[in-house]
Amino acid sequence: MGVNLFTLTAKASISKSQYPKVTKEDIVSVFYNEVKQQHHSVLIRKDGFIEFSIAAFDFGLNRYRNKFGNYSKGYFEIQETSNFISITFHGELLRGLFHAGFIPIALLFVAIGFIGIKAFLFPLILWPLIYGLVLLSENISKTLYLAHKINRIQERLRDGERITE
Repeated sequence: MGVNLFTLTAKASISKSQYPKVTKEDIVSVFYNEVKQQHHSVLIRKDGFIEFSIAAFDFGLNRYRNKFGNYSKGYFEIQETSNFISITFHGELLRGLFHAGFIPIALLFVAIGFIGIKAFLFPLILWPLIYGLVLLSENISKTLYLAHKINRIQERLRDGERITE
């Protein structure tokens, strides 16, 4: 798992020795269907690669249920080796940075009315704090999301079910 100020990367894998019937295409289908159900502006599926993007002012009706709503763009890369199928998620959190600024800017206008011009310092302090919380929550949630999704796939495979719909 890696993170910097504007991107997040999370990784997971499935052992092919434990689940020999699972294929790379099955895993690609699972994650493609997952992203397809979410709000996105662009969705592209190539061999082992699922890319999506969301415009800055594009708010879907399910904005608060969208697992990828804070990302301006991102992708899942599914790779197959002789022993594992690895899943890597990489997302750019620029929408999260943009959305984190809404509250401080709105509060700025309120604060100017009560405090005066000194209120311009308020968003400079509050914006990084809110974005830090967005970054932390996305880092934790995407790591847990991948782990949960892989566990769910493994449960279905153990039960003899197909993992694709």
